[in-house]
Amino acid sequence: MVIVQITDTVQSVAVNQSFAVAVINVNEAPTAIYLDNAIVDENSPTATRVGVLNVTDPDEVFVSQRITCGLRSDAGGRFVLRGLLVDVADSRLLDYEATSDGSYEIDVECQDQDGATVHQRFLIEIRDVNEPPIKIVSFTGLFQVWTY
Repeated sequence: MVIVQITDTVQSVAVNQSFAVAVINVNEAPTAIYLDNAIVDENSPTATRVGVLNVTDPDEVFVSQRITCGLRSDAGGRFVLRGLLVDVADSRLLDYEATSDGSYEIDVECQDQDGATVHQRFLIEIRDVNEPPIKIVSFTGLFQVWTY
């Protein structure tokens, strides 16, 4: 409640008037997406958990939010989103040696129940693991091991 007092300076008469001010909550968009882990070993099996998303929404303090997320970019089919869980989609595509910098980028978009969205890009680091040789070639009876 707000009380306003108006005074007539000529006659020194004051009048008070009270007003009720109603504040209506409006939906704000989620503000941030966090990924608790962004490192996975190369050749990790399909469905390996990479990390868990956490979405910040300023309305959560007042109204429980229903957040849904999706991948705008899945790094060429390497990752999948299951609810708020980022998992390996295809283990055959997680190859450290095939990357230029040892990572792949995903782009996540999350939406609250009223359709307000936020998106965030994450670099998923691919950890190099020691791999066994995949090819043995013999030259004149001597074996030579090639690794890739």
